[in-house]
Amino acid sequence: MKKLILLLLFVPLVSFGQNKNPVLDCNINDNSCFQTLVNQHVLDNFNYPELGSYFNVQAKVYVDYTIDTNGVVGNVSSKAALIGVIFEDVESKNIISGIFEKAANLIIENLPQINPSINDDVAVSKKFRTPILYRLIDVEKGLTNPININKINEGIDFLKNLNQDELLSSSKSSLCAR
Repeated sequence: MKKLILLLLFVPLVSFGQNKNPVLDCNINDNSCFQTLVNQHVLDNFNYPELGSYFNVQAKVYVDYTIDTNGVVGNVSSKAALIGVIFEDVESKNIISGIFEKAANLIIENLPQINPSINDDVAVSKKFRTPILYRLIDVEKGLTNPININKINEGIDFLKNLNQDELLSSSKSSLCAR
């Protein structure tokens, strides 16, 4: 089983100013408080994409988002920089980039509601960028893995079969336990 390392970097994007009850009671402009919230949330909700792990692909995903005047996350978008892979076609690159971007977006989209940024006693929207690093520790440094759409399809089929086998074996185990 591959081991993975999660390194979280927090970098606020340029600020353009700054569910019903905020979950975090701190000033969003207090970088220490906000960084602690985001770091813990990422750690609690981190999920390494199976297909990325299957191909030993690592990524650094930059997630841009806004926290609006109600303290709700919106306008989430991301861009993945992939590590340890060479793509033989654009389609396979888009698929692998997309799975990392989707995983990172989901983490940030599910940030709890927080107190909005206040500027001159008025709530304002504020933009942020949070990089999330997906790294496997047992991958040889400098190793590059060539991937094409045929390999992606084989990987997807393998993972589907693997997941179905795991579901079947856990169902059988629970039936035997009765």
